[in-house]
Amino acid sequence: MAHTQRQIECTPYHKQERYNLRLQLRRLIQLFWLGLMCFYTSYTAASVSIDASTKQLNLYTHVSVMRIGDNLQLSHAVSSSMWHSPDNISPLEDQQALWGKLVINNAAAQTIDAYIVMANPGVNKLDWYLMDSKSRIRSSHFTGTDRVDELHPLQNGQFSLPVSFQPHEQLTLYFKLVDDGPMVLPLSLVSAEQWAKNQLLNKLITGFISGALLILSAYFMVAYVLRRSPVRFWFSASCLGAWLLLINLQGLLTQWLGLVPYLSSFTSGLLAFTLLCLVKVSHSVLQPVAAYWRYAAYALCSGLLLVSFILNAYWQLVFATSISSAILVIQLWLTFNAVRQGNKLAPRLFICGWLLICFVSIGQSSLFLNGIIVDNHINHIMLLLVLLGGLFIAFANDAAEQQARLSLYSEQTQVIEDLKQFYDLVQHTVDGLYVSSQDGQLLNVNPALVQLFGYESPQQMLSEVKTTEHLYRNQEDRQKLLKELHQHGFVINKEVQGSKRDGTEFWFSTSVQIKQDEGESLMYGSITDITERKHNHLSMAYLASHDPITGIYNHREFDRRLQHAMQYSRQNQSGLCLLIIAINDFARVNESCGYEAANILLRQLSHRLHQAISSRALLARLNNDQFAVLLEGELASDSLKIAEQLQSVGNQFRFMWEKRRFDLGLSIGIASSNLIGDTQQKLLSKASSACDSAKQKGRNQIHQYSDEGEEVTHFQTDQNWLTMLNQALEKDTFELYFQPYHPLKSTDSPAQYEILLRMKSDLQDNLISPSSFLPSAERHNLMAMIDAWVVKNYFEWLNQHPQQLESLSLCHINISGFSIADNELKLFLLNAFEQYQIPHHKICFELSETDAVTHLDETRKFIKTFANLGCKFALDDFGNEFSSYNTLKNLAVNFVKIDGGLIKDILIDAVDSAMVRSIQDISNTLNIQTIAEFVESKDIMVELGKLGVDYAQGYALSKPQPLNNLLTSLV
Repeated sequence: MAHTQRQIECTPYHKQERYNLRLQLRRLIQLFWLGLMCFYTSYTAASVSIDASTKQLNLYTHVSVMRIGDNLQLSHAVSSSMWHSPDNISPLEDQQALWGKLVINNAAAQTIDAYIVMANPGVNKLDWYLMDSKSRIRSSHFTGTDRVDELHPLQNGQFSLPVSFQPHEQLTLYFKLVDDGPMVLPLSLVSAEQWAKNQLLNKLITGFISGALLILSAYFMVAYVLRRSPVRFWFSASCLGAWLLLINLQGLLTQWLGLVPYLSSFTSGLLAFTLLCLVKVSHSVLQPVAAYWRYAAYALCSGLLLVSFILNAYWQLVFATSISSAILVIQLWLTFNAVRQGNKLAPRLFICGWLLICFVSIGQSSLFLNGIIVDNHINHIMLLLVLLGGLFIAFANDAAEQQARLSLYSEQTQVIEDLKQFYDLVQHTVDGLYVSSQDGQLLNVNPALVQLFGYESPQQMLSEVKTTEHLYRNQEDRQKLLKELHQHGFVINKEVQGSKRDGTEFWFSTSVQIKQDEGESLMYGSITDITERKHNHLSMAYLASHDPITGIYNHREFDRRLQHAMQYSRQNQSGLCLLIIAINDFARVNESCGYEAANILLRQLSHRLHQAISSRALLARLNNDQFAVLLEGELASDSLKIAEQLQSVGNQFRFMWEKRRFDLGLSIGIASSNLIGDTQQKLLSKASSACDSAKQKGRNQIHQYSDEGEEVTHFQTDQNWLTMLNQALEKDTFELYFQPYHPLKSTDSPAQYEILLRMKSDLQDNLISPSSFLPSAERHNLMAMIDAWVVKNYFEWLNQHPQQLESLSLCHINISGFSIADNELKLFLLNAFEQYQIPHHKICFELSETDAVTHLDETRKFIKTFANLGCKFALDDFGNEFSSYNTLKNLAVNFVKIDGGLIKDILIDAVDSAMVRSIQDISNTLNIQTIAEFVESKDIMVELGKLGVDYAQGYALSKPQPLNNLLTSLV
């Protein structure tokens, strides 16, 4: 014993000993955070002493190793002098083996039974040789994963060699190791008594942990089957994976399967599976988790699984350590992030679980790669810590589900409360609601529908009304509604006539849609009583299209029908003829007898004219003393004959007023449409010219327009206008004017103005108003060019005067119907806004109602294009086509300019006043502002203010002024 001690103290490797001591101390400092107490002895020499008190001894630091060819025998190793310390864990090269050497002295005076243990379960081949002091082979043992069998089992993840040391005997251990993994040598010597205790304790701990994992797996699998909660399935799978991983590391799984050589691959694969399941659990509990974090974790688990098939044990260990660390760090980050966002118990339990798993996993890997043998008790503590981490995750899972159930209960409670409120709303809504089957059987109705159709209760209505067809006055209306419903799946605001229980007829608006309920198609509908509105609409529509005095069509309706008739005539090459009828001496009756007498005269005469013409002809009153008759098709060829019949009516007509008799005659002008060149305005102009010629001939005359007559002058005039317009566009002889809009509701409302156009005349100093030249411009398709001129010059003016642009609230610019459909103008406007940097929200385009209705599709597209950019829109001359209240619903405009014809006589004409009031009410409903034009007196302005009109424009407020006047005045 003393001799051995002196040998160690006098070793020639004393300096090397101190160097190795410092190296190992640095390693221990790096692993200090593990808080593990490790048995550590620095490398001194290939010799170690034991005695009866030795229970367990780390041999790693006392081993000398060398790497030589795999084919070399023990004799070569014994005679070699290439031994060195085991400080290189890199894997062996092909056809290479690692030899180890260790001298063990029994310093006791008694026999010591012990086990030499290699705690690396993945070693492929391990050959043991024990030689006595005389270099005789005392025993040999061959084991490793490639040789595991009943005689050479892998016990608790360890390979062991039983040794019996005689008193004061010195034995030299040689071992040969062949493996593709890291050259880690967790070699230790354990007394036989301690070995038995360790084996028993290992079995107890392994059994306990296995039982706990299997119970957890079974419990959560049953819970998954009962509750169908995915997170429980994944946690059950992770517990099963952890158990398989545990028994695999103990060497049991691969021994049972007979696949011990693939222990490393099984370990990596099971680790990947377990981590994937835990990741799924984590993502389910910590919802929501960003997609990139989820995909990153899945990719890492897939990568770990992949390397288990293609890489050797060394690289499997490297990748397993790296990938596992990355996955654990990601899960910790997600958990900390969830806590930071305010989540409570579940993420905090997750933090505890993941920290414990990280602590043990990284600690075990670090100790193994450094060849440090950890005390058996500490190994057991680490396993229990892993189990505790799993329990924390299980508790987190339950906490998360409990929180989810509470949240779901809260949501369900809120839904029930909302449903109660919705039920109350359905029961108390003013709209009738119903549910019916496809064949019309009523299934459910609300009180409003019951009251609407005159029943006393829902039960009575459901029992008496067998099908919904009894609710319709006309069965064809229901069939049309069903056809549209099956085509589109829904119907919105369909207006039909209904029949109440007592047979009373009324109008209602219905909206219906088809929905699937438990495989059955049901119809869900609502019904609103619109009887009063419908009657008002029909009444107002009649007033809009008929002359209030005579009851025949008015000028507005006649223009619309004339346009349609001309389109039909062109398409079908049919005849079309227009008669203009003027009442002779009408002014004399009006002046001598008064307004009331003149109205009675008009009513009587129009009635007789209407009786005289065919039902296919159209009679309208154009102005005070003029009527028009439109003849189409075959009637057009009999125009002269019809004109003579009408002339006869006029000759026979005698008007009596207060014992006074008036003999009146009719002057009639006839103009036939030229299908090629005539326009609506041109045909009216021809007929008017012919009527004027008839007047000039004397009383009761008929004149038919001819291109060879005096009427040619009209065309010459038109040509002159065309020349002047082209010159104005070429030489910029147009001039911009403006006219303000004055707010009527509040003086604080932003000021607005309208851009107007004038044309300079070479023959006189004054300017020409647009009413003189625009008809010719429309006839010759120059309106788009004129509109472009106005926009370009106004935008340039704003660009030159930035202070005006800054102070501008809103400018109204007229766009004609001809321009709306011009795609080139649309592109020009888009470019102009961009070129001159004009804010879109400061420009309002005004479109006449007639143009908007005529070009409805193009108008919608135009409004959509520029409204999306911020421009506003006004509907000009509204009331001119009053029959189309729907125009306001179909066009998203911001302003309505009420037609001046309704404004001028608002103080004396109750119908005009009623129409203005109606327009204002509808505009308020649609959140549209109103502008009254042609305000020619303060009294009219006051009346408009009472009616709620927003803005007024007219000579009573401000006359049109040159645009440059804005530079010196305030609007």
